[in-house]
Amino acid sequence: MAWFWVYVVLLIVSGLVMVGLAPASGQQTGWKIVSFLLGVFFIGYGGYLAFFFTGGQYRVVIYVFILPIVLIYQAITRRRRPGSRR
Repeated sequence: MAWFWVYVVLLIVSGLVMVGLAPASGQQTGWKIVSFLLGVFFIGYGGYLAFFFTGGQYRVVIYVFILPIVLIYQAITRRRRPGSRR
């Protein structure tokens, strides 16, 4: 049961990171929107699991761990590029 709460916290934190970094990710506008919407989905799913889930099966989405790392990497490399806007 402890892993369940770790997963819920990771969902919400990852969603917040994705929503916050979507504008600075260095992606095209369409991908920024997709990143933002996925972040909102992660927050929503984490909230559902935390407050409304009564037991049974739930889906562990591996992208919760991967996508925020990719967005952080893109934001950092975009800032380090010569001629990038700050």
